[in-house]
Amino acid sequence: GRPSRPRGRSPQRSSAPPKKPRNRKRKAPAPPPPPPARTGPWACDWCKTGEGERGRGPKGADALCATCAAKYAAGDVPPVRDPATGRFHCAVEGCGAEFETTGALKSHRRFCDG
Repeated sequence: GRPSRPRGRSPQRSSAPPKKPRNRKRKAPAPPPPPPARTGPWACDWCKTGEGERGRGPKGADALCATCAAKYAAGDVPPVRDPATGRFHCAVEGCGAEFETTGALKSHRRFCDG
């Protein structure tokens, strides 16, 4: 039989540079910039606790504790401290109770009838 020959192009080489491969990987997008550095130990923006897991809030990642982040995601807003007294007021009409911490206010709300 015949000796086998390579199929395709002839074995002659050209002096042209080789072509670049067509399938190139795209570069990954640049990572987002890091959040601004906090000074001192971390504390939740709403309840001021420094413990537990952190979650996303209105100011971005690690702004709220996991509990407050879940409330924020559900559409809740934090209780507002009275600027004159520095205390939290019960929102139930006719109650008038005041509290130093949001935890005390939350405990009161479960039983408050006004």
